[in-house]
Amino acid sequence: MRRHLPTVAARRKPTVAVMLQLFTAVLRLAPSDWLPHTGGLVARAGIVSCRDAQVVANLKRAGAVLLGSTNISELGMWWDSDNPVYGRTSNPYDTRRSPGGSSGGEAALLCACGTPLSVGTDTGGSIRTPAFFCGLFGHKPTAGVVSVRGCNIHQDAESSVLQCPGPLARHAADLRLVLGVLAGERGAHALSLGQKVNPGGVEVFSLEGDTDGVLTSALSRDLLRVQRAAARHFQHTYDCTVKKVRIPGLQWSYQIWREKLAEETQDDTPIYEQLADNKGEINVGTEITRWLLGRPRHTLASLGQALLAKGVAEMQFLGDQKKVLLGREAAASPSKRKAHVDAQWKALQMRIQRLLGHNGVLLYPSHPTQAPYHGESLFRPLNFTYSAIFNALGFPVTQVPLGLAPNGLPLGIQIVGGMHQDHLTIAMAEDLERHFGGWVCPSRIL
Repeated sequence: MRRHLPTVAARRKPTVAVMLQLFTAVLRLAPSDWLPHTGGLVARAGIVSCRDAQVVANLKRAGAVLLGSTNISELGMWWDSDNPVYGRTSNPYDTRRSPGGSSGGEAALLCACGTPLSVGTDTGGSIRTPAFFCGLFGHKPTAGVVSVRGCNIHQDAESSVLQCPGPLARHAADLRLVLGVLAGERGAHALSLGQKVNPGGVEVFSLEGDTDGVLTSALSRDLLRVQRAAARHFQHTYDCTVKKVRIPGLQWSYQIWREKLAEETQDDTPIYEQLADNKGEINVGTEITRWLLGRPRHTLASLGQALLAKGVAEMQFLGDQKKVLLGREAAASPSKRKAHVDAQWKALQMRIQRLLGHNGVLLYPSHPTQAPYHGESLFRPLNFTYSAIFNALGFPVTQVPLGLAPNGLPLGIQIVGGMHQDHLTIAMAEDLERHFGGWVCPSRIL
């Protein structure tokens, strides 16, 4: 792909690789001009985008040819890819299983060789989880480097701490290519994407789980085995010491991510209004009844979140009324819980940045299990926090496929870097691809 780039154009943009006649697809949260822009909502069925998201505009300027937009979870708010408008996306390795979400349509299409490259957005692992389930490379950039302008149906901010547009690819080197275009020349320079890396000179740390988190599943044996194999590779190939570490605070992953999401979306309408496309609100009871009768307008995951949000809103209202009646209106200071979680976030971010610095990477599980069966995510709702915690902390992370397990499903790990050290995580991913083989075709025909 890169061999055929025009020499003159490549010289003009040395750190931002030129994508001449490069075909790619984008998920529905990052709209392209005159393509469907539904967000998986029945209320938006038939709506098309009238302009490009910033990352899509960057791709087009670089010469990319867009194939289309792909499926996501409803509102992009679940780690599966199912919605009432387009239905369910399946995993190319086993169609009984989930491709992940919310960028699951992208990952499935890319894995099945429907497109050479893909672009998604990552708010809670939405690039890395589908990439892991579908045996691909995926990269969440350092927070705030890539513009999110136009990437959401109900807001239009320029930057975000949690949400990061990024690339998915079958080969690690293509991550650098696409990320350079998404970030623009200034962003590519900030991430040092043109800098060469000697894997033998990088400090490698390994953490096998979320430090006794009680809200997530235990790490599977196959995933533990392959993470240790990756650590041994760095030890034996480069004669370096891979240090096993424990990082206090990771057991608070969900609470930290949830608090940061609440901070970033505090001006947004609640989910039960967003499900009505901000034109009133859905009747949660009625919609649950429709779901039970087999005529759903929303997924069960969305209805569960709406029911929870409605309950929390009612509890807050009753609590505020109680304070007024008791003459405690002034008790509206930040809660002890929020202050505690914020302190945990700051401490955890500082610990990891101090550990990794400018020349270290952390090997960490992408997910505690391999791709689950359809619907299984409802019974393991918080497993996504293995990836989501790094959205809250802002660090760059690359998901790396490491072959297939005996059951034929992909294995993999995350490589986490310090702030703005995206070039390090991608370089280490390239090294692991050379050793473990990277993406494995899900079909004998292709």
